[in-house]
Amino acid sequence: MLNKKKQMFCEEYIQDFNATQSAIRAGYSADTAYSKGYTLLREVEVEDYLQELLADRKKTMGISSAEIVQGLKQLAYFSEKDSDRIKSFELLGKYLGIWTEKRDIKLETKVKFEELTDEELDKALEDLE
Repeated sequence: MLNKKKQMFCEEYIQDFNATQSAIRAGYSADTAYSKGYTLLREVEVEDYLQELLADRKKTMGISSAEIVQGLKQLAYFSEKDSDRIKSFELLGKYLGIWTEKRDIKLETKVKFEELTDEELDKALEDLE
């Protein structure tokens, strides 16, 4: 059973599939939202709840992913507007995982590495891996 915060994360996540923003909207710290979202998505209970939410969404919408892909294909090949064709190809490419979005992430730390002992530095590097 998920706690309220994790449930809220899942409900936010299915809105835009952005783990960082979903973590923030669910009440997690903005400073740790990126790593928290990443960690939450790997929890079995969270994954199960997301699948349940997505299945419910599909039922209520009455449309399958195959139908959406088919509609995008038709737009991509037969639309008279170039902007519609380009957007359709872009969405199909994302769906197929042909490319991913690049994100620049800036991490700030309050740790002064020069003040750490060799053992503390080794431990910090191990934790990062």
